[in-house]
Amino acid sequence: MNATQLEDVRIETRVESYQLTSSGNGCTGIIAWKAGGEYFPDEGWNDFILVLARWWLSSLNELLGSGGSTVFQFMDGPFYIECVRTGTEVQGKFIDDRRNRRIVSDWKLSVSGLTEQVTEFSKSILAYCDQNNISGSDVEELRRATEVV
Repeated sequence: MNATQLEDVRIETRVESYQLTSSGNGCTGIIAWKAGGEYFPDEGWNDFILVLARWWLSSLNELLGSGGSTVFQFMDGPFYIECVRTGTEVQGKFIDDRRNRRIVSDWKLSVSGLTEQVTEFSKSILAYCDQNNISGSDVEELRRATEVV
């Protein structure tokens, strides 16, 4: 486990992997956080990206508002990211909680860098939803949350 320097952390998603859910009002896709050369939870992780975008914006707003700490959850699996804000930096830890809690990696990122990553991811989800006529309360909540950040 090593601490990754600032600016080496990003959210990676593959728009070409996005698919409508069977209900037609959501979408899944490949999504992972990357710190240095490591992907978390996994380079090919597939999850409910519309839900994650809403959750992660909520977590970001919690971090920005309180100046304390927050958790970025994944919908599937026992993986999450703990973040603590100190001034203009965020200290993050990738956590694998399958058996015993294990810190996979820790990193630092500027608050503005984290804000940009989460916001850009959320906007990519909204663009996909707009292009594919996906609507519903999840999309509208995400739209409102994206406008606030």
